[in-house]
Amino acid sequence: MLQDELLRPLRSPSDGADFNGLIGKTEFPCYLLIPQNISEGILDQKLRDTGILVHRPYKVVGMRQDPKDRNIVDVSFENGQSISAQYVIGADGSQSIVSAITASLVGN
Repeated sequence: MLQDELLRPLRSPSDGADFNGLIGKTEFPCYLLIPQNISEGILDQKLRDTGILVHRPYKVVGMRQDPKDRNIVDVSFENGQSISAQYVIGADGSQSIVSAITASLVGN
């Protein structure tokens, strides 16, 4: 059965992976390689299903705490649009502008 082959513990010295320590601790003692576009598609769909908006490929140029509600952040984008959000996730890499702006907001 294909499932058995896919989920078998990996012992081959050529792949360098040994997941035998997971046997009995998880149903799936293996790894699964999925292209990034597939995993992003799955995550995007799940977020849409739960009503969470993802703005991509928007570039954040500014954020400030809403003066009327400290739990809300006003976010400005390079294209001139802006939103108010309770949560902002910057998944923009090691030179994250979102992280830099957030650090300055927290410091205030």
